Amino acid sequence: MRIYGVTSCVGQLYLKMKKNLLLLAAIFAVLDMAAQDKIRVAVFEPAAGNGEIDAGTKIAIREIIGSVIINTGGYALVERSMLEYVMREQAFANSGIVDDTQATEIGELAGADKVVVSIVTKVGSELMFSVKLLDVRTAAVEKQQVRFVLPGALIGTVEPVAYGMFSDSRKSPPTAVPFAKAPPGKGDDPKTGEVLDGEKVWSFVERKPQFPGGDAALMKYLAENIQYPKDAMENGIQGRVVIGFVVSKDGWVRNVKVLTGIYPSLNAEAIRVVRSLPRFIPGEQNGIAVNVSYAVPVSFILR
Repeated sequence: MRIYGVTSCVGQLYLKMKKNLLLLAAIFAVLDMAAQDKIRVAVFEPAAGNGEIDAGTKIAIREIIGSVIINTGGYALVERSMLEYVMREQAFANSGIVDDTQATEIGELAGADKVVVSIVTKVGSELMFSVKLLDVRTAAVEKQQVRFVLPGALIGTVEPVAYGMFSDSRKSPPTAVPFAKAPPGKGDDPKTGEVLDGEKVWSFVERKPQFPGGDAALMKYLAENIQYPKDAMENGIQGRVVIGFVVSKDGWVRNVKVLTGIYPSLNAEAIRVVRSLPRFIPGEQNGIAVNVSYAVPVSFILR
């Protein structure tokens, strides 16, 4: 009787597993039929530090991006329930995936071709809203947009940013913002931001890198060290350049690049001044110093 009981339990377990597998296969079949000839995209809730945005705002950002993806055509949205199922099965605790590798792994298991990850973090009095579109097979960043906004303007910024990323994603490969190339700086690495010196670059960490004196001191340094290009001044060109870079685990600025440019000489000057930044206090994850991606706005204002 004891042997029979064990055999019976094993049989029931097998049937249950088989049922779950068949259910999963059916879901994927439905997704395939619904998304025929369409790129399947999975959208994760944005990562954010404590108190920067609440849970409702995270959900709103995710839903707005999802709506834009559907409305632009040519795309199919991976169901949220499918993402949650995969995360539960793979023991991923939070829905706001902040690691690109994890996001692409979960996206692939959920049947996605691409994933959207975003970050909201405070920089001075503003919020930095960064959105990336990743290919699940290569984990490569296909598109990225960064905006600096006042807290009250965050939700209103999401839709235009999303349309900017998805309105023409299928028509042509993403192109970099043209800018005049600045001379290479000490310590620059030719690799993209995913890896630095063979080690991972984090998008969001428990303790972000800090400029000596804080964000206010960082903005002051940039303002005091900018040399307004003569050609831009003569043509009355002004605006804001967004520069991305990596703060290495040693605190040095590396991999400086233009995320949002406005004019070649202004872009080049923004790169130059960011490369000149002194050493940061490095970011940390689990109490260990790590490489962290960072972005700053560099403003050019004619007076």
